[in-house]
Amino acid sequence: MLSAGLKKTLVETGSGDNVIVARKAANSEVQSGVERQQASIVESLPGIAIGTGGESLLEKELVVLISLAKWGSDKPSNVVIRGLWMHCAKTDG
Repeated sequence: MLSAGLKKTLVETGSGDNVIVARKAANSEVQSGVERQQASIVESLPGIAIGTGGESLLEKELVVLISLAKWGSDKPSNVVIRGLWMHCAKTDG
């Protein structure tokens, strides 16, 4: 199921050179915990795209599963929250 969902997502919204890295034996992306050090190793591998400024074009997403009440009901529902660490340049103005 995870494989089919990822294929559908990449075909509809991505390009042929996009890759998703998941932990071995993970049944879903939420179960796929990749540590920062492991992500840094992946980032250093040959074949990772490099931007015009020399930076790696790899995004390390944080994925968290939380439980929230459904609208119009007190029953819980799992919600996946995604986040990216953004590096912002500090300016003097």
